Amino acid sequence: SECGGEGKRITKPCATCDGEGIVEKEREIAVNIPAGVDNGNMIRLSGEGEMSADHIAGDLFVVTHIMPHKDFEREHDDILLERKVSMIQAIFGIKMTVPTLHGEAELAIPAGTQSHTTFRLKNMGIPRLRASGKGDQFVKIIVEIPTKLTKKQKELLESYAVESGEGKEKKGFFKKILE
Repeated sequence: SECGGEGKRITKPCATCDGEGIVEKEREIAVNIPAGVDNGNMIRLSGEGEMSADHIAGDLFVVTHIMPHKDFEREHDDILLERKVSMIQAIFGIKMTVPTLHGEAELAIPAGTQSHTTFRLKNMGIPRLRASGKGDQFVKIIVEIPTKLTKKQKELLESYAVESGEGKEKKGFFKKILE
């Protein structure tokens, strides 16, 4: 029982390990985090864990926790982004620059784009873990409707409504909507 089955007995054990041959100490380890890891993924570091009684180092498991981003939302390997455009930009269409994980990209918003329309930027998402390729980035367009209009703007929109057949010359129901 004194030699632990090794056939050797320590007569003068050191004060640090008390003859165990193992000293517990804290240290920092550099960990390579592969591209594409997600919340809850585990990274195994062989031989970096605790020592067993027979002096064999175990494995250390690092569990990943991904912090949220202020603009991007992650859905598996895909990235979601919302961008606001004005009513006029949605009507006439625009080219806009949007951020991606890989730099900026130009996105063409065609004339007549409706609010909550989603556009896809292929291969601009998260690299796939243990596979080739990347996910996609989706950009949802939110059309902002003005809440305050000048008198001139109201008159122009009223003229547009009459011209497009959405109302009559400020009579009945349409007059109530415009006021």
